[in-house]
Amino acid sequence: NIQSELYSELQGTEESFKSLSGKQIDILHIATHGFYVNQKRSSESPHTSINKGMSKESSSLKRSGLLMSGANIALKKGANLKDVEDGILTAQEISTLDLRGLELAVLSACQTGIGDIAGDGVFGLQRGFKKAGANTLLMSLWKVDDNATHLLMTEFYKNLLAGESKFESLRKAQKYVRDYEEEIEITPNKRWESQIRQSKEPAPQKIKKIKRYASPYYWAAFILLDAID
Repeated sequence: NIQSELYSELQGTEESFKSLSGKQIDILHIATHGFYVNQKRSSESPHTSINKGMSKESSSLKRSGLLMSGANIALKKGANLKDVEDGILTAQEISTLDLRGLELAVLSACQTGIGDIAGDGVFGLQRGFKKAGANTLLMSLWKVDDNATHLLMTEFYKNLLAGESKFESLRKAQKYVRDYEEEIEITPNKRWESQIRQSKEPAPQKIKKIKRYASPYYWAAFILLDAID
């Protein structure tokens, strides 16, 4: 049997996320807003500002993260929250947690795989999770479409639960989204509409199948890091 626990809306707080530290979790699925602030823009927000002498890794970890419940209050201009969790969960904070034993972290949000490129990898949200002990990460490289992502994630987990490897589960899910067909009604042209009004007959309906998500934009954003099985 698969045991699961859901934290949604007001329950999806920074505190609830940090409470997972030290617990043996196999899969963690996060569907919220991810952020990455360029170093040149970091001074615009007190939450992502960097200090002189801070290492490149520490700087990047502070400028990447996830927005949890309550983050909108902290992001308002003039908000001053001290000694409380503000809902802005940075990669730096994630890196201090104990997520050892986490087999798969699915970051189902926009741009969760980007960060500062360095000689030994990408510093960002993914580095925070890896330092915390997560094994495999499923991340996005750009802003994703909600409907296409829903289809992809549903198919990914279906494949995974069927015994497929993480890599094969994602590959098949991407192919599923790419080939996914929707039926649409084609509107009659003006010539047909004129004839229909004169004859008072119902308009002929024509159904056409389209592959709405065929473009790589919809299915290629998500990548796996360290998926050796």
